[in-house]
Amino acid sequence: MWPTAARRAAGVPHGFRRAGLLALFALLAGCEASQPDERAAAAGWCLDGDCAQRQLIDLPQLENLHFTPEGRLFLTGQENLYELLEDGAGGYSARTLLPGGGGCSGLVSVPGTLYALCAGPGGPTDFSTLQAVDLNAAEPVAEPIFALSGMTLPNGMDIGPDGALYVTDGPVSVKPKIVRLAVDPQDPRNILEQTTWIRFTGEWPNGLVVTQDALYTTLYGLGLGTVVAIAREADGSAGETTVLLQRGRILDDLNLVGDTLLVTDWQDGRLFALGLDGTLRGESPLGSFTQPSSVEAGRPPLFRPDQLLVTERYLGSGLWLREPAAP
Repeated sequence: MWPTAARRAAGVPHGFRRAGLLALFALLAGCEASQPDERAAAAGWCLDGDCAQRQLIDLPQLENLHFTPEGRLFLTGQENLYELLEDGAGGYSARTLLPGGGGCSGLVSVPGTLYALCAGPGGPTDFSTLQAVDLNAAEPVAEPIFALSGMTLPNGMDIGPDGALYVTDGPVSVKPKIVRLAVDPQDPRNILEQTTWIRFTGEWPNGLVVTQDALYTTLYGLGLGTVVAIAREADGSAGETTVLLQRGRILDDLNLVGDTLLVTDWQDGRLFALGLDGTLRGESPLGSFTQPSSVEAGRPPLFRPDQLLVTERYLGSGLWLREPAAP
């Protein structure tokens, strides 16, 4: 998410070393730490060339999307937290999960539980209330389980190999950072503590992917959009930061499929696929979407792995599908 204030932000870039692209990152396991992903990277995705694209459902101000390993699709937006359902007539409907409504941003799941960052007491972009949804319930409903502290705009969220939740505070944070929420291994609804994993100066983190060996995030600062890999040391602390890609644009969310990061270029309205070694593997044309906020590869039974699901926010709206054009 990039409110207007973020486009005016300026500062001194965070001091990271631009190391050579280490073999470590090329060998990273092609999965999120907590949820093995068997989809083959770039398996027929249509980024450029002859692609078909259509809106699946017009939900306002969508921010993020997340597939469970079973193929259930959840969405966040400025009005609610949703589950996408087939409507029986060839289309889709959305089940609201947040009683009373409210904005939500990052979301991720573990077996049986969905986590979502949703509206707190600080206004429409204060997503400081961590909500949990029982995925085994016949009528799933979000329930607040933890209030994040010292956060301006909690956004990207993922699960680490240590079972902790990692959350970005940006892109308009007063003190941009990534925090770690320790989760009780016996009770996924019990958050034990919040600690700061890494701080940034003059750059604001947004999307987040966590693997066994690194955290990947999109940063914005001094007019530059950057995708970086932050190594996880043996003790779980933050290590060296490696720049994978830098361009003069505002980048939003990212997701990992196999050994490929799918990234939304919010400002230029395009998607791109990035290898863990920083190799640009493909991108859609300028203006393919209107301010895309997140992208994911499809999962059965709702979608095929060669289909891309994209949310739009601010000037754009709804959930979109991009796929190879029919022959």
